[in-house]
Amino acid sequence: MTFDVAALRAQFPILDQQVNGKPLVYLDNGATTQKPAAVLNVLEQYYRTVNSNVHRGAHHLSDLATGQFEGARETVARFLNASREEILWTKGTTESINIVAHCIGRERLQPGDEVLISTSEHHANIVPWQQACLATGATLKVIPLREDCSLDLEAFDQLLSERTRILAIGHASNALGTLNPVQDMVAKAREAGAITVIDGAQAVSHFPVDVQALDVDFYAFSGHKLFGPTGIGVLYGRRELLEAMPPYQTGGEMIETVSFEKSTWN
Repeated sequence: MTFDVAALRAQFPILDQQVNGKPLVYLDNGATTQKPAAVLNVLEQYYRTVNSNVHRGAHHLSDLATGQFEGARETVARFLNASREEILWTKGTTESINIVAHCIGRERLQPGDEVLISTSEHHANIVPWQQACLATGATLKVIPLREDCSLDLEAFDQLLSERTRILAIGHASNALGTLNPVQDMVAKAREAGAITVIDGAQAVSHFPVDVQALDVDFYAFSGHKLFGPTGIGVLYGRRELLEAMPPYQTGGEMIETVSFEKSTWN
């Protein structure tokens, strides 16, 4: 495989510099991706020409900003084969998983229940479930790895039971390079009655993801690992589960009506 280095550096302005007297070569895409000129240009254009309060302004710029905001949601929905009502903007994968752990985990878990994760999970898909288990008395179960760093699927089958309430698993690992068989695992977890949560931060930039085909309940990823801006992420959630969730954070746009006696939610 050959690359047009000049074209690549033109698309990624940050590469047009030197480190220790040599051209910059960036190989840390598993941590975060550099931003192409197309992304940088549209961000600058937005702040120069459209910037306004989304959804809550009754003027021209607010209408334009809201249209772009919701247009991006439609784009992400098509990207995942979801409906727009199932796409939530978050700060990133970590917040997305914390939302599910807080609003689903803490609401539905109780002593005797189990949450199933794997040894290869990122901290963002471990600690929120640890905290949910500590708060509810549930137990965290961990799927071990084989010598080749793949998941021990026989152990998974043994750990999965009627006590499993949540399966939270990474789609792909940036540390090990493994691709987990999430579709099969999700199918088995759903058959056992468990809610399924997929950390897709390392997957969406490498291959198509179809949440309908995966039949997953929640799928999370970050913009900054997908050539997008830092500080934004996506949580896909199955609509009926989203509608049943209590608020994670209150105030601002999530409010429908407010009084000193009671508030209702959008």
